[in-house]
Amino acid sequence: MLKGKKAIVTGSTSGIGLGILHVLAEHGCDLVMNGFGDAAEIELARAEMEKKYGVTCHFIGADLSSSDGCEQLINDAASALGGLDILVNNAGIQFTSGIEEFPVARWDAIIAINLSACFHTTRMALPLMRKGGFGRIINMASAHGHVGSEKKIAYVAAKHGVVGMTKVTALETAEENITCNAICPGWVLTPLVQKQIEDRAAAAGVSFEEEKLNLLREKQPSMEFATPEQLGHLAAFLCSDHASQITGTSQLVDGGWTARQPMIKNIVQAAILAACIIHPANAQETNKANAYLFGSELSLDGSQHNDAYVAARTITAGSLKSQGDMIMTALNINIAGHIGESLMAAGNNISLTKLRIDEDLLLAGRNLIVDGDSLVKGGAKIAGQTLEFHGKVEGSTDLAGQEVILSGTFLGDVLVSTTTLIIQDNTVINGALLLKGEPRLVVSERAKIAGGITNEESQLANRFKDWQKRLSWLTSSFLALPLLLGLGLALFSPDRLPASAKMIKTRMWSMLGIGLGIILLFPILGALMMVTVVGIPVGVYLLATWPMVILFGATIGAYLVGDLLFKRIRPAMGGQWYLRMLRMITGGIILFAIGFVPMVGLLPVAIVTILGAGSVAYIRWRQGSVYYFK
Repeated sequence: MLKGKKAIVTGSTSGIGLGILHVLAEHGCDLVMNGFGDAAEIELARAEMEKKYGVTCHFIGADLSSSDGCEQLINDAASALGGLDILVNNAGIQFTSGIEEFPVARWDAIIAINLSACFHTTRMALPLMRKGGFGRIINMASAHGHVGSEKKIAYVAAKHGVVGMTKVTALETAEENITCNAICPGWVLTPLVQKQIEDRAAAAGVSFEEEKLNLLREKQPSMEFATPEQLGHLAAFLCSDHASQITGTSQLVDGGWTARQPMIKNIVQAAILAACIIHPANAQETNKANAYLFGSELSLDGSQHNDAYVAARTITAGSLKSQGDMIMTALNINIAGHIGESLMAAGNNISLTKLRIDEDLLLAGRNLIVDGDSLVKGGAKIAGQTLEFHGKVEGSTDLAGQEVILSGTFLGDVLVSTTTLIIQDNTVINGALLLKGEPRLVVSERAKIAGGITNEESQLANRFKDWQKRLSWLTSSFLALPLLLGLGLALFSPDRLPASAKMIKTRMWSMLGIGLGIILLFPILGALMMVTVVGIPVGVYLLATWPMVILFGATIGAYLVGDLLFKRIRPAMGGQWYLRMLRMITGGIILFAIGFVPMVGLLPVAIVTILGAGSVAYIRWRQGSVYYFK
């Protein structure tokens, strides 16, 4: 595919660069190797490359920290190869430190090698590529070219710069047979990273596999490292004619790292915003039974009341005392103390420290930690992205998350649904450990699981299936009422249903948008109006109108389905009242049957209902409410 092409890969004496070099050699490229290392080992790798792949491979050890070194590399490589077709800017260094303590010399070195060197090699290579009528530039960026991480100010700045440089280069060469793309890997298993994991594992006193998972779970959802060979094959493709129209892109190879969206955080923020609209300040309303607390930063130390409902940006408590249930939502929750009944909490980051809960625990969030001094006297149901439980649960435990870490005491069964389960030292499970699926399982030899480990259907999944059945019955039962209403309209107001169906056919997207807006906004606006004095009549009207709009929407939707079916079967069928009734009955039966399909059946029923609701709202606005009954 690339036979005879002339390529330079900077920083290619080891790791990612060496992996790319091997793949390019496999595809027939003549090569220049560049980098630092033991001279004997470099010569051995160079000679092996030539012998294994039958290509020419030169080594040029130019220092890329200066513009002179970059110019030397390109000039010497072009002389040795007889031209230049492919440039892979891979050389890079790393250093981590906080901004204030970051050594200036380290900053200068990282920017010089990771960013400036890409500029200097590119400006020198472009004339050679233009002369040859072909060019491929690949800049090795990083996932850190799109996201940031603490203590990596220079590296992140450089990689963001490389991504920007890639786009500019692509634009300036867009009309030529030259492309420029960036490859942005996440964690890559190189000898350097492998040594890092080994050192971390030794320091922490854990196995290599466990520390490997610890490193991955922070960033890489796939829980697998990328490999230099995978990056090499991607680079080879970008150099081929098949990728001639791919330029200016950032090719992410990060196992889903940058695909993550903090959904829980967004949901919680929306809940907090709604609460603050109703209670705009750090409001606290209490009555004899319950407390309602809303605000930005709330401290619950010493609070004594029955049930409490709390929404804030941050909730903290060092010595909470609650006689009843606690229901709370916040971006960050960090509490300790005593809850007399149950705790139900949702948030982005939740930490329970030395917390005693006399009944049940229900948690949902992104990062969840329950420390070893916490006690749940009832059962626990917890779902999150990363979940650590080190405390004690006297009832049954149901856990779901991408990563689950256990080191606590569980007197009942423990049901876990996850991709990775780590059971650490001193974990005691008196019941059985029930696994949903086949997760990656790391179990310490000092853990005690009395009931053994088995794969079981998740209780949550079973409940979900039950709700599927109930929802199907509810959907189908809901359609019975519109069917009766539709028959009445077909008999006593025969023009209304055909007119509404025609409006949906001619203005489908408008009706869909109007219907969706009405169905979503009416209950929200109605609820907001009800909390004000002057808005109560409007709130009552909106809340009372909402189910009527849905009812009429489902009626018109059922007629629409029947009408569309009849038009396909018998296009010339007339519009007599009994034929309208037949259309209504047919459409109603179809939707009734679809409603029994678990979950999937809800979508078409919802769509036709929304379309019908949109036509109801539009007609009411244009012609008045008497439209359906005149």
